[in-house]
Amino acid sequence: MTQVLAGRMFLVKYGEVSLKSKRVRQQFVNALVGDIKRKMVRWGVEGRVEVEWGALRIYTENPVGVENVLRHTFGVVSYAWAVESTSNPRDMEKIAVSLAGDWEGSFAVRCKRSGTHPYTSQEMAAFLGEKILDSNPRLRVDLRSPENILWVEIRGGRSYFYTEKKEGPGGLPLGTEGRVLLIPDGSVEDTVLAGWFLMRRGANVHIWGGESGGVSSSESGSKVDAGSGVSPKDVFAALEKWGARGVISDDCSGGGLVGVVKNKRFNGVAYPARLGAVKEQKRMWVDLWKGGGPWVAVLFPLAGLPAVVEEKAREWIWEKGPRRSVSGQ
Repeated sequence: MTQVLAGRMFLVKYGEVSLKSKRVRQQFVNALVGDIKRKMVRWGVEGRVEVEWGALRIYTENPVGVENVLRHTFGVVSYAWAVESTSNPRDMEKIAVSLAGDWEGSFAVRCKRSGTHPYTSQEMAAFLGEKILDSNPRLRVDLRSPENILWVEIRGGRSYFYTEKKEGPGGLPLGTEGRVLLIPDGSVEDTVLAGWFLMRRGANVHIWGGESGGVSSSESGSKVDAGSGVSPKDVFAALEKWGARGVISDDCSGGGLVGVVKNKRFNGVAYPARLGAVKEQKRMWVDLWKGGGPWVAVLFPLAGLPAVVEEKAREWIWEKGPRRSVSGQ
């Protein structure tokens, strides 16, 4: 069981965010931090979030609670419960020797750094490996397939040590794309899966809770399918922990689904339809556009989805098995 030690914190990495321009990257990082903080408040997890270039630091006395937040936060690529120290070799030596104290078998030190230091990453890895060997004669070095790995990241005047890093859901932070209304259809699992993929691309997702069986549009006379008996509450219950915004039944205007999309200014509507059912849903909305209805994107997150991608998403959503540890750098 994880224990809280002096200097312990989470080192959190984000992925696609770092590919953006400086201005857009800052907006995305702000969205990521905001989502983490909202979840921490909602779930009663105390802690402090700090931002540095390319990573976040989260200080907490509740690592289990923070880990639960991170594994349900889009934009997080990986995270590690790390020990923080200085970039002074003597301070780093003490941490490395302590973390490797009960190891047996083979090991390797993986080191990378940013900033100016009187040593290279390779030199520091060799230095720490030597000190670990001196203190623990049961160990042997194996750089190819080690049984134990000590990761060391040196960032300016700070260093971070960890022996395991876990995979996050990845994607883009919530709120970095538009607002999408998800139409429950087919099955609860398929609808949840579609919503999860939309949220992973940064969309704020609301679930349509109006009557099933279609809603007539006064603009075009077309009938737009608004679901087939799938419970919106069940869909929201599965997606709430990921950040789904809620269930919308109507906007009190009597316009039903089309009125909500128009009056609430949604950027898109989404269906959990598979490839064969896409054409009909799309045609209905095209008829609405031609008749002066709301011009929105019609999205089909599950259309043509590779089976391996779908299976991995299902593991994430329904938490089948432990979270994967990330190997390598």
